[in-house]
Amino acid sequence: MDALLIDRWVGGGDRTSIHDEAAVPIAQQAARALGLRLRLPEAVIESLTLIVRELATNQLRHARYGVIAVRAVERDGVDGVEVVAADGGEGIRDAGASLDGGPGSEEGAGIGLSGVQRHADELDFDVRLGIGTCVRARRFAARVAHRREVAILGRSCEGERVSGDDATFERRGSSLVLALADGLGHGPEAQEPARRAIGVVRASPEASPADLLRDAGEGLRGTRGAVMGVVGIDESTGELVHAAVGNITTIVRGGQEGRSFTGGHSVLGAGSLRPQRALEERLALRPRDLVALCSDGLRSRLDLEAARHLGSRHPLVVAQHLLDRFGRANDDATVVVAR
Repeated sequence: MDALLIDRWVGGGDRTSIHDEAAVPIAQQAARALGLRLRLPEAVIESLTLIVRELATNQLRHARYGVIAVRAVERDGVDGVEVVAADGGEGIRDAGASLDGGPGSEEGAGIGLSGVQRHADELDFDVRLGIGTCVRARRFAARVAHRREVAILGRSCEGERVSGDDATFERRGSSLVLALADGLGHGPEAQEPARRAIGVVRASPEASPADLLRDAGEGLRGTRGAVMGVVGIDESTGELVHAAVGNITTIVRGGQEGRSFTGGHSVLGAGSLRPQRALEERLALRPRDLVALCSDGLRSRLDLEAARHLGSRHPLVVAQHLLDRFGRANDDATVVVAR
């Protein structure tokens, strides 16, 4: 179990530890109390309690340890609740079956993640195979402008328990920031610079991608170094801003068109010289365009064309397809997908 990762996922505030079935109604009551305080419609509150029940039940079935937290969110003047479920389990091995509720989902008698997806307005995932999972389910009092859903899916290379990759996504109003870092090498010595680089993004997600890379480079002096890609998306205008240092690949795909970005051969934190400011590139996104960041644990011939048959499936399904098809067993591999 990675307690630091779970604390990062859940953050501050009230949380309910899910150790046994008696904890499930306690977590549900916390969701109901917040919904009542926000004066959400009863149907929305019922959906929230169902979401909590299914996420907590999944934790009891599949994880060594779980936590449920609820927090108030707001969009365009409409109140809502975000349910955060973080656990120390093995991760979601078959995203398609879990979200469909079909064979292989291992959801038992409940409705599981398929029901959570139906009752939530938006659903994000952060899955570290063999380490843990975080699910974020948002439900609003009324219809709101839809934001891109995000999925992170990562695994360590064969023979390693710890991955040298790390990633995050951060939301602030209409801004969405995606970041993926890859520490040089494998194991704990690679994990440290990757986590430090991602910590810079989490601390100042409002900064530009180039500024975040500059600050990460400063913070990684004295480590073995890392490479990192950062994407900022303005959900209100559709503008994407990309910057990267090193071989993190970002691919944007929509319809028959696609474009890829990378950061060249530099390394954050390597050497004592101040790195040059990373180049920022801009692109106008369409509403259903898919954005994917990939570490070099995925083969360089990766192409989102291979995921076209998935249509409008959740980003987690796309991430698993890319990892399964293009991932290299002899390296850590992580994918961040947003759509």
